[in-house]
Amino acid sequence: MSAVEGLLSSRRRHDIGSNELRKRRFEASVKAYFKALTEGCGDENCNNPFCKSGKGKNVMVQPDEAAAVAIKLAVEGVHQSCVQAAKEKPTLTKAAIRNGARQHDDGTIVWEPTAHARPIELEDLRVWKHRINSTHEEEKRSVIIEECAGTVLKVFSDHEAFSRSFLGQKWRKTYAGEKISVILSAEPTVEEVEELERSYTCLYAMNSARINDAILEGTEVLLQYLDFHMKAHPDEVLRSVVKIMENPMCLDPEYHKFVVKKVAAMITSLPEKSQHTLIQWWMRIGKPRFTRSLTMLQHFITLRIYTTQRIDDAIVSATRALDLLYHANENIHEHKQRVDFSEFYNDAVNQEVNLKEDYYRWKSPHRYDFSFCCYPFILDPASKGKILQFDAQVQMNREFEDAILRSLFVAPVSPFLIVRVRREYLIQDTLQQISKKHQDLKKQLKVQFVGEEGIDEGGVQKEFFQLIVKQIFDPRYGMFLYNDEMRQFWFNGQSLENETEFELIGIVLGIAIYNGIILDVQFPMVLYKKLMQQRPTLNDLEEFDPVLGRSLRQLLDFDGDVADVFCQTFEISVEMFGEMQAVSLLENGKGAEKEVTNDNREEYVALYVEYILEKGVEKQFGAFSRGFHMVCGGPTLQLFRPEELQLLLCGNPTLDFNELEKAAIYDDGYTDEHWIIQAMWRVIKAFDNNQKKKFLFFCTGCDRAPIKGLSQLQFVVTRAGPDSDRLPTAHTCFNHLLLPEYSSEEKLRDRLLVAISNAEGFGLI
Repeated sequence: MSAVEGLLSSRRRHDIGSNELRKRRFEASVKAYFKALTEGCGDENCNNPFCKSGKGKNVMVQPDEAAAVAIKLAVEGVHQSCVQAAKEKPTLTKAAIRNGARQHDDGTIVWEPTAHARPIELEDLRVWKHRINSTHEEEKRSVIIEECAGTVLKVFSDHEAFSRSFLGQKWRKTYAGEKISVILSAEPTVEEVEELERSYTCLYAMNSARINDAILEGTEVLLQYLDFHMKAHPDEVLRSVVKIMENPMCLDPEYHKFVVKKVAAMITSLPEKSQHTLIQWWMRIGKPRFTRSLTMLQHFITLRIYTTQRIDDAIVSATRALDLLYHANENIHEHKQRVDFSEFYNDAVNQEVNLKEDYYRWKSPHRYDFSFCCYPFILDPASKGKILQFDAQVQMNREFEDAILRSLFVAPVSPFLIVRVRREYLIQDTLQQISKKHQDLKKQLKVQFVGEEGIDEGGVQKEFFQLIVKQIFDPRYGMFLYNDEMRQFWFNGQSLENETEFELIGIVLGIAIYNGIILDVQFPMVLYKKLMQQRPTLNDLEEFDPVLGRSLRQLLDFDGDVADVFCQTFEISVEMFGEMQAVSLLENGKGAEKEVTNDNREEYVALYVEYILEKGVEKQFGAFSRGFHMVCGGPTLQLFRPEELQLLLCGNPTLDFNELEKAAIYDDGYTDEHWIIQAMWRVIKAFDNNQKKKFLFFCTGCDRAPIKGLSQLQFVVTRAGPDSDRLPTAHTCFNHLLLPEYSSEEKLRDRLLVAISNAEGFGLI
């Protein structure tokens, strides 16, 4: 078995024979759905809403969309396709030999014509298209199609001919007289690829299965040739691979078996220099083409996972090729041209792969050479959260075992991080106890409120964190400042609290993440970037303080004389202890003597940003960061992007109670059709946003949704006896609501509002 096999959940592994049958059926279904969406079945009266010939003929679906829809329909298995799965076409070996290829003794197949085919251009294709469309006699039309298909096959099979084809008039002149070796190793230009795109469009517009097959067969033979010459001529290989990837049919599942699989393998086998060239190419081809390459690899990985049910070499290659694409995206300077990072998440990986096994493989690199954790861009925040919890559990178990072992030889040591606090002295008690228990920070947390009977099975600690965050971030406490416009907190650079207290606050938030607790903490994104060791930029300041950020942006963009109009120096005014004071941006303290000019304005803006977001809060943030990383630091945290870290700590702010209703489970006589349940949902959905948050806090101990929304919450509603005046109660550690069968909807609403308005405390009701 391969070192990377077996990552998939055991629930997906059944009898091998039935598994193979399911794989073939699934792959055939995807191909059938794709053909129905893009070509149709030919029956104008077809009732299939996903068929281009019938009901779906007015729905314009692009190939990338069609591939995604086809996979989704095959996974759901609800709709029947009107297109029968295509029969297996002849093997590559037969097709290649029939069209001029030769098989070496080692099994490698290459196209070796006696003379290279003549390159073709878009004008040639347009002539063929006109001849085919203007010829109505079927026999003559077939001859023209066969002539075109034969030429296409030879060109697509011939490395030199393919490299010199579809250049366009400008580049034909540029390359005129050049040696073939120069043309073969030249990096494709954007103009050349645009011409190639038009050529592919013209070819497929001929609507001939014979020509389409010729393109596919020729491409397969060419890839065999390129693979054979990979080491000797990597630049030539790169040029052809780029041109092959522009084929829109690479999104067709029929191309996945060989073409996309081979392209991904070749990309990952290219030398580092050629891979760097490819990254540079992707950075400048524009968002639409970049997205098509991304979609091609994503669909290949998705379909491969569903059909093979294991992580094979093809998935490894495609993931590593996707890694190069991700790095290209991250280095595109113009933000609008970037693809959103969430487009790199792969649903099949996040839903089908056994993440716990993947985590253990990641932690054993000497034994395994692949893990999705090495390519975190493909994992969504929920999956990364699970991996963080696996890591936390491993460390908690280790601490637990060590504590038990030590207790056999010395005084007993608690296997938990136990915090006992008084509500009236919550901050003082918490900081005092945590400061004495640094060695216990990675143990599982247990919270006890002094004088209360709540047993911490998860609910008590949820309330503990909600209360402590509420007090710590109270502006009267002085550690953080609140921006009313942005509704966010930031460090108070003039706070009189010592660094130890900021360090302990970082520890508290780290413990929350470590124990899977979601908090309502409103920090700007720049804080999470700084926690991930990323330097703040003007973009971050514009989000943090839009007014100041815009003024600095205007300074940079101004066309006139900056010194005459803005009259600024390298000295700024900041508020300190209620008064405005001058601060030099220069280390020598002589900022007032240096005028801001057109030549040095970028330096001025960089120093301004640095002061506001770094130097001005250096001590406070530094202590906070130390405390946070004391609990959460390490390789696992590096899996996250700043945006994902924020989502992990703060949860999803969107509260969709329709999703919660769909996910709810009922017990002890209640069902979704029971009148009291239907009344309950009417009451809850009529609540304002603040009341909805209170209800969620009452039932779960948290007023935020999980990362993927309320649909991921295991919410249980149980009948708590007949009608009475008792209030509803909840087991927050189990997201469990106990609801009496009240006599009316009005009484239900009244009792529920009283309960959620007095949700703090774990005394018995």
